[in-house]
Amino acid sequence: MIGVTCYAVPASVFVMGDPHAKTAETIGQITGHSYSVGAGPVRETEITKPYIISDLIPADLYMEFLNDQPPDVRTKLVNGAEQGRITLVDNVPTITPETEGPLNIATWAGANAFCDWLSQKYDLNFRLPTEAEWELWMQYRMFVDQVHPGELTCAWCSDYYDDELFPADNVDPRGPMTSSFQTDYGYQCRVIRRFTERYNPRMPGAEHTRSDAWLYGIQVVIELD
Repeated sequence: MIGVTCYAVPASVFVMGDPHAKTAETIGQITGHSYSVGAGPVRETEITKPYIISDLIPADLYMEFLNDQPPDVRTKLVNGAEQGRITLVDNVPTITPETEGPLNIATWAGANAFCDWLSQKYDLNFRLPTEAEWELWMQYRMFVDQVHPGELTCAWCSDYYDDELFPADNVDPRGPMTSSFQTDYGYQCRVIRRFTERYNPRMPGAEHTRSDAWLYGIQVVIELD
């Protein structure tokens, strides 16, 4: 329907979390960021409703979305990374010809706005996946076809971030109600937390530059009854 491969994931009980997750303090000493390569504690988690999750959204579909937005808000929807597959020139989005692959420059605000745009376009309820939904999809996908995604682009979750998963929050978990951080997931690192700023300097006090903007894509979810 939206021109992207999608996967139907059944409601399931599965094991979520990583016993080897590094602490934010340990990693922050090295990078200036707070993030973890996993999320603890390991706990049994239940997703009670089946859902459909897409592959990473292609750059040209995000271009269509950007062209439907007022020019003066487009800079809030892309993060300007040097390796970005879309660039803004005088607020006009352009595909970067020397790069290939899915969208990789979405801000968290842009990812949510894109879901709203898709929902209006197709009269369906699109949203970002929760961290739990993404992890279940990865486990289910590897069980079904042994595919290990090699794409380096991270993608946004709907969840706000906290240092650890709450053991009691194990049925359709959606993370804390608010935070200074959002959660994303990656194909080489499990979970990273980022500031909500457009750019993320690698060290405290560092100048914001395009090279410091991380690569973020989008997957979308449709809930099934």
